[in-house]
Amino acid sequence: MVIQHISAILILILLECVLSADNALVLAVLVKHLPRRQQRKALLYGLGGAFLFRGVAILMAQKILEIWWLQGMGAVYLAYLSIAHFLSNGATQPNGGSKSKGTGAGFWKTVASVELTDIAFAMDSIMVAVALTSEL
Repeated sequence: MVIQHISAILILILLECVLSADNALVLAVLVKHLPRRQQRKALLYGLGGAFLFRGVAILMAQKILEIWWLQGMGAVYLAYLSIAHFLSNGATQPNGGSKSKGTGAGFWKTVASVELTDIAFAMDSIMVAVALTSEL
């Protein structure tokens, strides 16, 4: 039983490493237009909020396990991600919109973009974790 739990944790760590590899690059691109000092702040604020979201999601994992249709939505979401990736031939360009000046609303808009992007990235990790085990 203990070996089963340890192997599940090791698989989750491996999956998180694989899923996070490109996430860091996308988040770096999101803040690139800001001055260097604001880049770090935007990443810190955005990732701090997303970290809080992931913590709440992990605490609610037991409830997620009880909601069968939510797990189904997660499966559809993961299938969509993989199909969209192969259909786009990897030609996606994150944050292809206009550049902001990095002051005032531009900074906070970037923080919100980092937070929302990391939450979207977290959804696949959370769904994989919930699908991997039926125990909290």
